[in-house]
Amino acid sequence: MSCHDIGRGVDAIMAKVLEMYDDGKISQEAALEMVAVFPRAVHWCDGNEYEAQDTLTNTHCAACLHKYKDGEKFVCYDEVDIRSEDFVNGKRNTWDWWESIMEKNGYNGRSVCQVCFKKYFSEAITEDGMKHVLDSIG
Repeated sequence: MSCHDIGRGVDAIMAKVLEMYDDGKISQEAALEMVAVFPRAVHWCDGNEYEAQDTLTNTHCAACLHKYKDGEKFVCYDEVDIRSEDFVNGKRNTWDWWESIMEKNGYNGRSVCQVCFKKYFSEAITEDGMKHVLDSIG
């Protein structure tokens, strides 16, 4: 059984980091570094990274920290159509696939803005697949 309290606790810290970034109190570089490592703290207590990333997932791009506006469409791992066959080399959208692209670029998160999705995922998704994903979110 996983420990949900540690995930919620780390998410509270994550929310504060994002608030400080939005207020200009810390740099983008510092905030991105913290955002990338904080979720891994849940492994000390059998927690869930997705709980530690809840605020980040719903408010900011994990790659550039763009703050989502109300109603803005962004690409979230949890909502991408995993049944799509449009991925290169037969790869489907699994967490390992998503995470490998994020980690390769030094990021850790479950959502990205459309600009970062195109920038980082275009190498792994065909043009038709990219259109399919972007059309499915908005």
